Amino acid sequence: MAYFVGIDLGGTRIKIALGDDKRILITRNVKARKELSFMSNIRIIEDTIKVICEEQKIMFMDISSIGFSFPSLVNNELKKVISTNDKFNDAKEFDWVEWSKSTFGAYISLENDARMACYGEWKSGAGRPFTDFVMMTLGTGVGTAVIMDGNPLVGKHFQAGNLGGHLTVDYAGALCSCGNRGCVEAEASSTALKRLVETHPKILESELKNRSKIDFATIFDLAESDLVALEIRDHCLDVWSAAIVNYIHAYDPEAIIISGGIMNSKKIILPYLREKVGGLAWSPWGHVAILSSELNDNAGVNGAFLMAKNEFEKHERKKIKLR
Repeated sequence: MAYFVGIDLGGTRIKIALGDDKRILITRNVKARKELSFMSNIRIIEDTIKVICEEQKIMFMDISSIGFSFPSLVNNELKKVISTNDKFNDAKEFDWVEWSKSTFGAYISLENDARMACYGEWKSGAGRPFTDFVMMTLGTGVGTAVIMDGNPLVGKHFQAGNLGGHLTVDYAGALCSCGNRGCVEAEASSTALKRLVETHPKILESELKNRSKIDFATIFDLAESDLVALEIRDHCLDVWSAAIVNYIHAYDPEAIIISGGIMNSKKIILPYLREKVGGLAWSPWGHVAILSSELNDNAGVNGAFLMAKNEFEKHERKKIKLR
């Protein structure tokens, strides 16, 4: 029997799924060590897969194909990381095909993390009814990917649809890690929250000043009673609204699907975005659906697992043609 592994390498967590041609059998989360090299994280991944295989009584070399979701720009044809933006920089020199072959005897599919999550959502989640939609992932950064005319949008240089977090929403805004100013990611992401709180002119009057941990859950919890939290929450919602308007104008989608832990507050987020975007987007045919992901944080690892199966099937078809 063929077995497949999906791997989603994030900034804080690594998600790994093992399954057969029918379903995912087990999913395991381990801590990512972004302060270490990419190679150190690869060793963590290998060790975790070994443990999972032992638990499932599967031989290590029975894995037929691997899908790997990487948090930056990827050439999915050459199986190569082409840009990292200071995340796991040594991955650019990594030989993915040789690693998967020598370690597992397996094929490999490599893809950008947002595009992998988009694929997972398209095949198994909220994207199933649509031929055209934008996936927006809200987390440490802001990622995007696009399904257009029933196909993942890739582009000549493999970055089409992936840089929605680096669209400019304030040309004089905060400096982004990419070198631009006023990017969506620089203005409204988990990374931006600390700066938004510390530089708020009324921070000394806020409960946030004494909080050692600032995340979106804290901001949304305090927003009803704390003016600073409310203003930061609404600032982020307005930034995301502006981004979504840009996605609608750029890609003409049927839907925007949003994922990430922040969507635990979707009862506040979705109505706000729908009203704001509905009043600003130029879409004379009607309103674009704004939806929460069904797979949420598991979209990437699901997409990676499905991509692993696709890669195996592609090679099997080639073998049949050569007979």
